[in-house]
Parts: sequence; structure tokens; C-alpha cells
Amino acid sequence: MKCKSVFSFLLIIVLTASLFAGCGGAQQPATPAPAPATPESNASESQENEAPPSQPLDPIKIGYVGAITGENAILAEYESKGVMLAVDEINAAGGVNGHPLELVIEDAAGTNSGAVLATQKIIARDDIVGIIGLMRSPFMMAATEYIQEAKIPILTNGTALQITRHGNPYVFRIRANDLVVTDVVLKFIADDLGLTKIAVLHDTDVYGMGGLENIKTNLEKYPNLEIVSEQGYNTGARDWSPQLLNIRNSGAEVIIGWGTNTQENATIVRQIKQMGLDVKVIGAPTYGTTVMLESAGEYAEGLCSVTDWNTSLTDERSAKFIQDFHAKYGHDPDYASAAGYDGLYLLAEAIKNAGTDREAVRDAMSDIRNFEGIIATYDYDEFGDGNREMCITQVNGGRYEIITRVRVEK
Repeated sequence: MKCKSVFSFLLIIVLTASLFAGCGGAQQPATPAPAPATPESNASESQENEAPPSQPLDPIKIGYVGAITGENAILAEYESKGVMLAVDEINAAGGVNGHPLELVIEDAAGTNSGAVLATQKIIARDDIVGIIGLMRSPFMMAATEYIQEAKIPILTNGTALQITRHGNPYVFRIRANDLVVTDVVLKFIADDLGLTKIAVLHDTDVYGMGGLENIKTNLEKYPNLEIVSEQGYNTGARDWSPQLLNIRNSGAEVIIGWGTNTQENATIVRQIKQMGLDVKVIGAPTYGTTVMLESAGEYAEGLCSVTDWNTSLTDERSAKFIQDFHAKYGHDPDYASAAGYDGLYLLAEAIKNAGTDREAVRDAMSDIRNFEGIIATYDYDEFGDGNREMCITQVNGGRYEIITRVRVEK
């Protein structure tokens, strides 16, 4: 009886287990239904499916070589600020073909050897597409062979004619060359001043000797003009009394000053007034700078100079440039600033059209025509000269004023 009871109990357990197995043992647990979509979940899913944001394009690197220290450091400061303003504007507008521009700066230290060393540092880098700088003609001539060997395009502010007649196809000039500049000076003396007897007071460096040679070349166009005195001096001179006495004795009516260094030019102007020389003075572009005016002070009153650009110009492009420059740096630009600004935009235009291959950029620079800049409309010729516009200024009331603006045709 006891065994039968146990058997009945086990049978109940087995039957109960079979019942549960028949109801669900062969099925997997049901997967929960997805929750209704919400705006948040849709946004999350959309973000997961979107392509990752594109990475910024690599910067295009441009070299700048200027006399950050040493002689002409203040002038290089004006030039480099113009270059940097152009870089900032281009980058704010989206860069060149989507690439931001990056400036790599080397200091020429105010000497020919420093200019060579700084240039060698720049061209040793394969990632630099082109160069802006070497604004002094002696610096440019000292470095030109290294630039040609590296086959890297450079836009320079040096004005000596031989810079673009030296056989280096990678050199492009921003400012007008001295053959153009001296033509404008002689035309002003003959047509506006009505004077005939000229003394030339010049540095004996590349810039000064080139200026003298170009004056003589252009003199053939003006038969009423004659040079009655040629007076040279070495860079670094401090006293010009012997040269000025010779000029006084020559009967010269006007002095053309053609010196490289601004501080020396200011001292010359001061000594002319102190000696009481009754002559008109018209200087090279280095006589027409803000630094020159500040250094010469009251002695600069009445001084004329030939210059690329001046803040008294009122055209729309100049006015905007002056406003933007002043807003960024707290003071007005000068011609070196405008030239540096134009140079960067010119190089950017060539890169936009050609990409970053140095040879292609060089070719694209040669092809630039009718490019509107601050100091000129650029139209490059077979020599690498693109600017044939100059202004004549005179110091009135302690500031430069534009007397006339002249364009010399090819």
C-alpha cells in the first residue's frame, strides 16, 4: 500500500512536468518589442549614419624673409605687418582652394650675409611653396643664386633693375623697378619743377649705383636736363659735408638722393638744411617713408620723394586697406606695408591657379595680368616686372602729400 502511494506521487510529478514542457519548452523567450521612436533616438541614429566631419586641409606654407632685427628693422616691421594682414584676410575668407595659409618667418638681420642665411633656412624646407621679402636690393642680389638653385618663386620689394635682369626666372618684383622710378623723377624735375641742373647723391652699394646708372639712361629722354655733380658715399657714412660742399660749388638746382638706408637719408636731409643749401631735394622711395619723416622731423619740410603708395591716396581700395591696417595694428601703414600686402595676394593668386608645385606657381606668376592691388595694377612681363606706377610726394605741414601719380607704359 505504501509503495502504491509513492508511485502515485511520482506519477503526478512526471505528468505535471510534461504539461509545462508541452506548453513552452520548445519556444525561445519572446524578444521585447522596440520602444516607439522619439526625436532624440532618431537624431542619435542619424548622427551615427552621417559621415564624420571632414578634417581641415593642410596649411600652405609661405616663407617671409625680412630684416626683423638690425638696420631697416622698422621698415621690415611695416612690410611684414602688411603681409600678415593679407594672410589673415585670406584665411578668414576660406584660404586658398580651402587650405589656410601659414607664414614661416626668418630674420635677415639687416645684412647681406644674414639675408643669405635666412633664405637658405627657408629654401631648405620642402614644404614652403614661395617666398615674400628681401625688400632691400643688396639683400636680394646676395641671395638670388640660392633661390635660383632651389627653383622657388620669390616676390621681392627690391627695386634695383638688375634684380630682374640677372637671369633668375624665379624672381618677381612687387614694386616698380628703378628704371621706371628714375624716369618718373626726371619727368617731374623737367615738367613740374622746371629745373635743369641736377646733382646725384648716391650710396655706392647695388641700389645706389643702379639708381645712378638708371638716371643716366633716362636722361636721354630729357635734353634740357644735365647732371652737374655726382657724389657717392659708402653705406654707414655719418657725415656728408664734403659731398654737399661739392654740390654747392657745382651750381646744382636740385639734388636727387638715392640711398639705401632710411636713417642715413634722414641725416642727409638734416645736413642739407643745416648747411643752408638752396636746392630742391627729391629722393628715392627710401626718402618717402614714415620712418624717414619721423627721423628727419622739421628738416624734412618741403622734401619731395618718389614712392609707390601713400596714405593720402583716397581711392576705395587704399581707404579700406588703411582702415583695416589701423584697426589691426593701431597705426597707419606705409608703402612697405602696401607692397607686402600686395605681394602676398599676388602669390596667393598664383597658388590658387597652379596648386603648390613650385614650378607651376612660378609659371602662374608669369601669367598674371591686370591684377588689381593697392599700389598698382599688376601685369607681369618676361623679366618678372609687373608694376609701372609711382607717386610723387611732398612733405607739407609734417606729412606726405601726393602731388601726382604716374604710370609708365612698357
